[in-house]
Amino acid sequence: MDDIRMPSPQRRDFAMRDRGYTPRQPVTDLRRPVPVSASPAQSPAPSYSAFPPAQAAPQAAPAIPQPAPRPYEESYSHYTSPAPAPAAQPKQRRNPLRVLPVKYALSGAAVAVLIAAAGFMLTRPAKTSGFTESELAKKASFAFFYPQPMPSGYVYEQKFNAVQDGQVYFMLAKGGKHIVLHEQAAHGPLDISSLTAARKFKSASGEAVIGYQGGLPAAKILAGSTLISANSTGPVSQDELARVLDQLKVSR
Repeated sequence: MDDIRMPSPQRRDFAMRDRGYTPRQPVTDLRRPVPVSASPAQSPAPSYSAFPPAQAAPQAAPAIPQPAPRPYEESYSHYTSPAPAPAAQPKQRRNPLRVLPVKYALSGAAVAVLIAAAGFMLTRPAKTSGFTESELAKKASFAFFYPQPMPSGYVYEQKFNAVQDGQVYFMLAKGGKHIVLHEQAAHGPLDISSLTAARKFKSASGEAVIGYQGGLPAAKILAGSTLISANSTGPVSQDELARVLDQLKVSR
């Protein structure tokens, strides 16, 4: 009979077969087991374990497969951009207040010379003769008109006059201003198709129209049986041309 007062790691029963001594496994987890809920509607009972529940290790993000390089990317992967071009030096700006007046002045002078030359070439006599005013009146086969008195400042140009094919040419000059008169026998009404911006003006000789020809003042007068055409070169205004033509009278 065993002595129950003495501690014994294992009680033996001699009536049973000896199974050998099997030591107990040491207890390492002191947490109480958490009962599994039988129904999903019931919340699990609170756990009073001494240690927090173990957390699952975070899973690594799946690697994104990179696309294979394209053929043209591989073939031009060695290309390097060219070196930047050197910055252009800023150009020195000219003062427009000093350049523009000179430029426009030269252009205006050239245009004025061309216009004056063109006007004179259109109206100059075909041949100069050096006739006087009285000689022109004798050679004309029609009533010859001449300014009487001569307008202030104007003179008769002795070298620029002619009689050709029954027509008479002569010129009046005042410095850089020139008025060329062409007289011939009239055949029909007054034709002003060669004049632009034409308008009538008062003339003692007869029906008169003044306008522009080649950009310069010009006029035509139907004085009875004589057709008078007047052109100008230089700074002659329409009013000045009209005053000169209003002095035309039949020369005897």
